[in-house]
Amino acid sequence: MSTVKLWDNEITIYSPTHFEKIDKRSKKPHKISQSANGPRGEGRIILTNAEGKTRKFLVHRVMYLSQNPEWNIFDSTRDNSIDHINIDPTANDISNLRCVTNQENMFNRVVRGCTQLKNGRWLAQIMVNKINTHLGTYVTEAEGNAVYLLAKVRLHVIVGH
Repeated sequence: MSTVKLWDNEITIYSPTHFEKIDKRSKKPHKISQSANGPRGEGRIILTNAEGKTRKFLVHRVMYLSQNPEWNIFDSTRDNSIDHINIDPTANDISNLRCVTNQENMFNRVVRGCTQLKNGRWLAQIMVNKINTHLGTYVTEAEGNAVYLLAKVRLHVIVGH
């Protein structure tokens, strides 16, 4: 269990699926409902501030903040992404979350790394630092994927994690 102050709300986190906040009027805790309306199905919670305005927060960002209070949840720069290590956007255990750059977050995607061309062959390619590198064309998708995965191990390195 941990407590975090967020946008005029004190939130108690019991688990990645159980959040409560103290009602400002009654001073009693009540459960915060989650919705799965994030871009990839990740959970969101909705909070209301003192002026009555509402704001949605991604659950994995709130979970990360609860264990890393110095981290700025409002910093939306490309160097402040929260990555799900196992790629599952619904797995919000703190052991599965890490702060990475946007590029490092893109490294950790489920991607084949190859595309079928009009001639039936498979083009393998990989992107690093906004530069697309051609890895060759292959007869089968499995061959192209294998070459991509070898390049991925070599090039998509997340330093310090």
